[in-house]
Amino acid sequence: MLEASTAVLERPIGSPAARVNEARNTVRGRDITTALSSSLLRDVDESALLALIDECWVEVRAPADRLIEAGRSPAFICVVLSGRFGVQHADGPAGSHACLRAGDCAGEMSWIDHLDARASVVCTAQARLLVVPKDALWRAAERSHALAVNLLGVLSRCLRTGGDMTDPNPAGEQRPRTEAALDPLTHVHSRRWLENALPRLLVSNQRGDRPVCAILLDVDRFKVFNDVHGLAAGDSLLREIANTVRGSLRRNDLLARYGGGQFAVILPDTRVDSAKRLGERIRAAIEGLGVPSADSAARPRATVSLGIAERERGEHAPRLLRRADHALCAAKQAGQNCVRWA
Repeated sequence: MLEASTAVLERPIGSPAARVNEARNTVRGRDITTALSSSLLRDVDESALLALIDECWVEVRAPADRLIEAGRSPAFICVVLSGRFGVQHADGPAGSHACLRAGDCAGEMSWIDHLDARASVVCTAQARLLVVPKDALWRAAERSHALAVNLLGVLSRCLRTGGDMTDPNPAGEQRPRTEAALDPLTHVHSRRWLENALPRLLVSNQRGDRPVCAILLDVDRFKVFNDVHGLAAGDSLLREIANTVRGSLRRNDLLARYGGGQFAVILPDTRVDSAKRLGERIRAAIEGLGVPSADSAARPRATVSLGIAERERGEHAPRLLRRADHALCAAKQAGQNCVRWA
């Protein structure tokens, strides 16, 4: 993990070309800190990372800015540092059906296969990007084993999903993709999407006898919270919880709003002990949340209960989720604001 001094992190980027374009901003310490949590740059050694950063720059994008155009080959790979981007496949219906957030990458598939981009990527909320020249990434991957492994992981996930990070349909399968794939309030996956995606994930993991854990999370006394603080505060709470949980997950983990004040998390390649530790971290983080309300002096708080189940050999999705739900019921009966497992 990078632990360079503030002076090092705040220095200007070294590439003269990067300073010619005023839209290319200096890579600051906060940008590096964020980039280190991305799936591409996680655990990269300091010397390789700093050499790579010297050839990178930061761009700020406004809503409606087009980052990648379908049918063209992007010149760079981008790591999202903040904000959101929508992804629209050329053969899909109008409207974005995937979303890139902090830590996600854009442009990697067209780079590796030298083909034009299959999707357009458009900014939907003001964003900061770490722009990585392709030749610079190649050189850095040759110097850093960790970066090479991360790059292979990013590419393999894209290949498994046909380059679509939201809908795991095989490439070329024609099925309507609508806004129903995302929950409109929290902008995480919907229950309908999860019920379609989870069986396919379980089949894939079963081939290698790889573990999968499911977590069901439910806001404690959510109806009472809404009655006391109002529906707007309840909506804010759900958005804050979604953002908190999402920030705790790896890129290949799945998060969906399961209904009401309930969320589902699916953890591929995860044993129950690791899922329990993650569940406790999520529980503690949410317990410390303060939710904005109409009264600026008050920030209502809430707690959550979590139920965890590790998939048994040959177990199908409905039964896995039922066992997680039974564990969630046990958490509620134990007094709420706790984690239980099947």
